[in-house]
Amino acid sequence: MTRSSQAIRPFIFLSLSIAMLSLFPGTINLARAEGFTGTVTVGVNPDGIGVDTSLNRIYVSNYGNNGTFPSTVSVLNGANNSLIATILVGVSPAGVAVNSASHRVYIANYNSSNVSVINGVTNAVIANVTVGTHPSRIALNPATGEIYVTNSGDDTVSRINATTNTLVGNIPVGRRPTGIALLSSTNTIYVTNSLDGTASVIDGKTHSVIKTLQVGNDPGNIASDSITNLVYLVNSNSSNGIVTLINGTSNTLATTIGVGIFPSGIDVNQVTNKIYVSNSGEGTVSIIDGFTLTVIDTVNLAFGTIPGVVGVNTVTNEIYVANGNRKTLSVLSGH
Repeated sequence: MTRSSQAIRPFIFLSLSIAMLSLFPGTINLARAEGFTGTVTVGVNPDGIGVDTSLNRIYVSNYGNNGTFPSTVSVLNGANNSLIATILVGVSPAGVAVNSASHRVYIANYNSSNVSVINGVTNAVIANVTVGTHPSRIALNPATGEIYVTNSGDDTVSRINATTNTLVGNIPVGRRPTGIALLSSTNTIYVTNSLDGTASVIDGKTHSVIKTLQVGNDPGNIASDSITNLVYLVNSNSSNGIVTLINGTSNTLATTIGVGIFPSGIDVNQVTNKIYVSNSGEGTVSIIDGFTLTVIDTVNLAFGTIPGVVGVNTVTNEIYVANGNRKTLSVLSGH
């Protein structure tokens, strides 16, 4: 064997190993690793993130200083994270939901108890819909054209008709509902009730609560994956850091996953089957492999960062994390 063939053989073996790892789900893909790439300037105290994957735009609600007006939504170009527009909305905007087919953006305004509807093409507010007291988070079902809003001040979920932009009704849930997510595969809505330690399961056809699950201490933000039929929620007031999983097929608790201190935000990349959890108590983001349901990496953010809500852009595989009490988002590359 020549010296040149000895050098080539390990290289071929390594190349084949990398190729094989990238083919099998649940393995570590050496060509893809998340990392903190910098920050993007938005408005004061960003509190909600939504993505229009058709237009490749990111919508960020800027909660501002509590109770102040005007409040804004920042619109970013997903290709380069530059600011496209700033939109005036209601008081203390929080939750964001985006319909990438109709290019409608829905903003839950916590202190004006309404939802602003934005035309994502013109970046103009086209309607304001009055809902319950202190709307917090928001979810939509593009198939049925309904919008669901948690009202933490009166323990209800408001239903909005997306065609007419009118309130259809309110659904009673648990105490202080916060997070909300929808499984389009089953037309089921999941609501975290932070004071009860429960999650309400709502049938999207009958619009009634069909089950209440005990999910641990102070459940907060929540995300769903309609491909795997799993629902992920953070137990926010948890110093040992817990993410609780719900099996969306049986509506039963599946398992829990340990993450960082005081987890806050969460989102799912359904393309890569990865889940991103921000940990406000330590300034990190935990990355969960959706195949193995284990933490495969932890990314450190800039010193002093208090991370909040998380949003994933599946077009670019970038992850956006709201930095509490600041005017920035942290950006992680998913490549």
